[in-house]
Amino acid sequence: MLSVPFVIAIMAAIFLTPGVRFVAARTGAMDRPDGQRKRQKYPVPTLGGVAVCVAILLAACVAALTEVPVGGLVPVLLSSLIICLVGAYDDVFNLKPRWKFVGQIIAVLPIVMAGDAVDRIWVFGTVWDLGMFGKMLTVLWLVSGINAINFLDGMDGLGSLTGVGLSVAAAAIAVITDRTEIALLALIHAGALIGFMVYNLPPARVYLGDSGSMLIGMTVSYLAIQAPRAPGDALHLGVAVALLTVPILDTSLAILRRALIGQDVWHGDRRHMHHSLLGHGMSRWAVLRFLAGLFCVTGLTCFISVAIGVPALAWLAFCGVPAYLFAGHYCCRLEWELAKSWMRRVRVIKNRSSAAKNQ
Repeated sequence: MLSVPFVIAIMAAIFLTPGVRFVAARTGAMDRPDGQRKRQKYPVPTLGGVAVCVAILLAACVAALTEVPVGGLVPVLLSSLIICLVGAYDDVFNLKPRWKFVGQIIAVLPIVMAGDAVDRIWVFGTVWDLGMFGKMLTVLWLVSGINAINFLDGMDGLGSLTGVGLSVAAAAIAVITDRTEIALLALIHAGALIGFMVYNLPPARVYLGDSGSMLIGMTVSYLAIQAPRAPGDALHLGVAVALLTVPILDTSLAILRRALIGQDVWHGDRRHMHHSLLGHGMSRWAVLRFLAGLFCVTGLTCFISVAIGVPALAWLAFCGVPAYLFAGHYCCRLEWELAKSWMRRVRVIKNRSSAAKNQ
């Protein structure tokens, strides 16, 4: 029943992407090498997210003609369209960060206002009623997810692979929680990205652009809070955060790193997780395989956690993956050294202040 929209999404993305590449080239939406952060050999068209978004909408329309219920997906599909348009405008005209942030908030409002906000969360055996804060926290979660994938997507195929890995895991979880509509959204999202990856894997012939990375971020963060629970049930927070372990870790490290060196949070660098893995001697394909393995670990752990009714198990993946990466020197080491250096400076300043008071 869900296979037809999934296949339609794949085929639509395959056929739509070349046209989007042509439009991107004509409108100047090109990612050009600068010898610093952008080190590809030639300019690459962006706007790939437009093809992904249209493929998702087409697949949803096909699903509406079958027995699959799609009425509940109208708000998130509307939000998908809005965030894609915001990203596409940024790809062509370079929005300032504050206006992009405003656009992200506007984009997620249809989801929240339609009643898809999280009103209760389950944490270590205790249910917390969020009340009026539920909507605000849901907006914060979705916008954070949008920016997490936007930060992470810095290598050929990486954003697409992330979206596929997280969506497939969410689809499997949604099946065992009887969320047919959520499973459908996850599958057509994964399908559209699989079709797009035909052109996006190394060496990429088209990039997602902000239109695609922000669309993926919003969709996977939405799936993470919807798939693990039945309507009206409390959200198992551990499952939601564990599904997004890799994006959360990469974004947290980026914010910490930039804060410790006094750099603007929105200023890009070449110290993300995939940069660390490349510096570890991996090829781009090896990095994608390595991260795909991490997505399998977190996704499977979350699936088992929901299936056997032990949400706390998901926290093991959320804590275990960073521990493994740190122990293997794959990432986190730079931030650890920066944090230790910062703490030493704080102690020196405190000791000087104490000495001055005693004089």
